[in-house]
Amino acid sequence: QLTICSGNPVFTLILNGFRDLYPLMGQRYFQFSEARARSRQFYADLHTCARVGDGAQAEIVTKQMMAESLQIWQLIAQNVTA
Repeated sequence: QLTICSGNPVFTLILNGFRDLYPLMGQRYFQFSEARARSRQFYADLHTCARVGDGAQAEIVTKQMMAESLQIWQLIAQNVTA
């Protein structure tokens, strides 16, 4: 729904292209308690930014989460290959 609201149809097309991949990757990612806890905190922080209308802070929070998520995925990849 957010991709539709963005007004950029390319986002929707890209996300729809990965529709079957999301459940598989989500299972792998969220099997780790650290990933679940960090995601809960991310959405709480993002909600706070939205409530106060702080787009700049929302960008910072999102970029930080992207970096942390990459680290989590790297750990997941190490566990798969180990």
